[in-house]
Amino acid sequence: LQSPYIVNVYDWGQDDETYYIVMEFVRGSDLKTAIQQRGAINQRKAAEIGSQVCQALTVAHNQDIIHRDIKPQNIMVQPDGNVKVMDFGIARAKNSVMTQTSSVLGTAHYISPEQAQGQQATPQSDIYSLGVVAYEGLAGHRPFTGATPVDIAAAHVNNPVPPLPNTVDFQLSQFVMSMLAKDPADRPQDALTVARVLSRI
Repeated sequence: LQSPYIVNVYDWGQDDETYYIVMEFVRGSDLKTAIQQRGAINQRKAAEIGSQVCQALTVAHNQDIIHRDIKPQNIMVQPDGNVKVMDFGIARAKNSVMTQTSSVLGTAHYISPEQAQGQQATPQSDIYSLGVVAYEGLAGHRPFTGATPVDIAAAHVNNPVPPLPNTVDFQLSQFVMSMLAKDPADRPQDALTVARVLSRI
């Protein structure tokens, strides 16, 4: 996957019994660390980060690859403010066969309702997860918590999303909430659309 917004993988190899991957070195810190240190981030910056992530997702989705684990820990913010999406470790081609041993789910706090119910992930699943990231960035906390990952996944399926703080721009808030629609058909239908809307906002 070639994009200025995706951490590049240059090579792979094997040393005795150990396999390795040679990847781009990225300076900066992950978005999760930034939120933990500062709380809610600037709304303009949150929209800018979301737009850049969507440009990375557009490249992946155009090749029928779904990331399946979009979360702030997988979004690196570089010193110049640009982002890199990393860890396509559980990404898979949209039409590839799922086996019992390979059916890995994304992180519970960011999982889409359909993934939580064992359905196949789609581009709209990545959009939902990015919506959770955007919510966390704007509010300073995630929309759902729970005692166990199962509780949290169930909340994504069943519970209405709490409204964002009224200090968040109304247009931005409404758009993030549309990304968090329970039904994938009610979400923005592709990452490029999300990138354009966030850039406009």
